[in-house]
Amino acid sequence: GGAVVHLPSAERTAQMISMVLQTRAATPGDVSEALLHLEPICAGMCAARADRMAEVVPHLQAAIDTQAEQFDNPARYVPNARRFHEAIVSRCGNEPMILLFGSLEVIWSAHESSVWSDERHPGDPMEPRTMRAALRDHHRLLDAIADGNAARAVRLAQDHLAVARRNTLAAGRGKTIEA
Repeated sequence: GGAVVHLPSAERTAQMISMVLQTRAATPGDVSEALLHLEPICAGMCAARADRMAEVVPHLQAAIDTQAEQFDNPARYVPNARRFHEAIVSRCGNEPMILLFGSLEVIWSAHESSVWSDERHPGDPMEPRTMRAALRDHHRLLDAIADGNAARAVRLAQDHLAVARRNTLAAGRGKTIEA
């Protein structure tokens, strides 16, 4: 018996932040707006890493490969697409940003998954053309990062996140942050 100590993680931090956001009546739109500004910074940092070909690109490529392999499985699409975004944050190379932004990624991922779940949209899943466009955006973003083009990576991330945010918020009207 006795106390069990768990190491801090983005998931544990996300739980605490979710509780605070819930008490402050924050919306999913608030979380996605924060990520709209913050995640592109991480994309630029990934592109600027001297070791990006070893420490970033393989992880992003693996996320894209899984997304492409399971493209025809709508239940797996959103979680697979989210892994790409989570990898951008987790591979940016700055631990405080990984923890803080990663916590917001966890919160947004939970919201996005609940919006696009089969239970929520059984006859109206995410459109295949929307899914193809997002996968194409992920490829372009990976190319910019692999090329070391931080400015392009930031711009592509901003554009992609703006579209993804609009789609998810429109489909998930009325949903709130839940701890």
